[in-house]
Amino acid sequence: MTMQTKRFSPRDYLEENPQVRRILKIVALIAFVIICSLLVVVAIDVYTWNGFVVRASKSLVDGLALSMLLFLMVSGFFLIFGLCDVINFAHGAFFMLGGFMGFTIYLGTEALFLDPALPFFLLFGANQFAMSVTAFVVSAVGATAVLALIGGGIEFFTVRRLYGNPIAQILLTVGFMFII
Repeated sequence: MTMQTKRFSPRDYLEENPQVRRILKIVALIAFVIICSLLVVVAIDVYTWNGFVVRASKSLVDGLALSMLLFLMVSGFFLIFGLCDVINFAHGAFFMLGGFMGFTIYLGTEALFLDPALPFFLLFGANQFAMSVTAFVVSAVGATAVLALIGGGIEFFTVRRLYGNPIAQILLTVGFMFII
C-alpha cells in the first residue's frame, strides 16, 4: 500500500499562509523603495558615477559590518536570556567595553612591537603584517580574558543573588550599563 503525499507548489503555500504572504509583500515594498532611491541617487549623480559606486559600495560594506555586530549582540542577549533566564540589559555595554579594551590592547601591543629596544622588534623585524596579526590575536585573547573576568565577577557577586527576580535583574543590569 503506497501512501501518496500532497505536493505543494509555492503558490499553494502562499495561499494557505497569509502571514508569509504579508511578510513577502513588506519585503517587496522595502526592496522597491531601496531600488527607487538608488535610481534617484543615480539620476542626480550622473556626472560622478565613479564616486557613486565607491560611496554605495562603502555604505553596503559598512551596513553589513554593523548588521553583523548587531547580530552578535542580539544573539548574545537571547542566548543569555534563554539559558540563564537573566535579563541582561548591560550586554551591549559589555560588547562596547570589549571593543574598546581590544583596541587599547592592540595599540599597546603594536607599540611594543615597534620599539627597537625590545626583543619583539628583533623577532618580527620590519614585517608589519606579522606584527599586526600578532597584535590582533593578543588583543582578541586579552580583551576576551579581561571581559570574562569582569562579567564573571559581576555575575558571581551580584546577578546570581537575583535569580528569579526579573525586576531586580533589570534594575541591576541597567545600572551596570550606565556605570560601564
